[in-house]
Amino acid sequence: MAASESSAVLQSSVLVAPVTALEFLGDEWLLTGEGPILSIFCLQSAPTQCASHCVLHNYRVHGIQPKLQNNDGHVTVPELVELVIFGGKAVRLINTRPRDLSLEVAGPLLELQDWVLDVSWLRGETGSLLGICLAHNSVLLLEPQSGNILSLCSCAEVCLLYSALLIGSSWETTVLVGGTVFNQLVLWRPGGIKGDSQALVERRLLGHSGVIFSLCYLESSRWLASASDDRSVRVWNVGVLGADGGCGVESPSCLRVLYGHQARVFCVRLSPGCVFSAGEDGACLLWEWEGNGRVGRTLKGHRSGWHQSTSC
Repeated sequence: MAASESSAVLQSSVLVAPVTALEFLGDEWLLTGEGPILSIFCLQSAPTQCASHCVLHNYRVHGIQPKLQNNDGHVTVPELVELVIFGGKAVRLINTRPRDLSLEVAGPLLELQDWVLDVSWLRGETGSLLGICLAHNSVLLLEPQSGNILSLCSCAEVCLLYSALLIGSSWETTVLVGGTVFNQLVLWRPGGIKGDSQALVERRLLGHSGVIFSLCYLESSRWLASASDDRSVRVWNVGVLGADGGCGVESPSCLRVLYGHQARVFCVRLSPGCVFSAGEDGACLLWEWEGNGRVGRTLKGHRSGWHQSTSC
């Protein structure tokens, strides 16, 4: 008598992974990335409600960019929010209805040839486009629904970036800020280059003695903040970036050098009058701008020493 055949099926029931991306939607919802999983939490409910979806397959979520409307500094959260999720070499569109705690795949998984460091929604002639900064100091202009590459621009300074930030609302006016492996910040414009020519570095910020892990720009104050392997946060007065401001003032000045972390600083965020930083020491620091930039408050609680993401 033939032995009965049996098959075993392995199914994943839970994922325990570092939280590598955070993004608030207004005051009511929080988006998180853990491994390839995107989750949305309702912060006003008790107990906290959430929904999750695997969006990046074999890549970790490193960034979440919602498409929101900013009216004079006031951000409104519509019923349907378009998201671009990125990590590793992958980019994907997701739609969420925050009030329903729903997450829906809105496009295929796009796998690029280089690591993605930042993604920005840009205004196009017939719809929204994506500006995608890659790790070897180049920028893609991409049609999000089809995945078609409309333009690729490289910087004349070919180097590895540890962090990058795209600033601007259209391809023609966008500015890239890159934190290089040579401990410098470089600013250049990808949108004005024609053909196969390369863009020149227009501004170079020196001072860090380690690689730059994180960048943040606050338009209202015209500040640029950088967090580094040298355990410091630097705040620069760069002027208006993007649009008619181009790459900002010709000679940017360093306003503050902030030391307080006991290890590498992985993340920095700016809000009006405040600087937040988080590092490998497991601490999140709130800096007082007055008094030469002292630590005003220290937040601790995470058991792991790796603070990879903050949102404010």
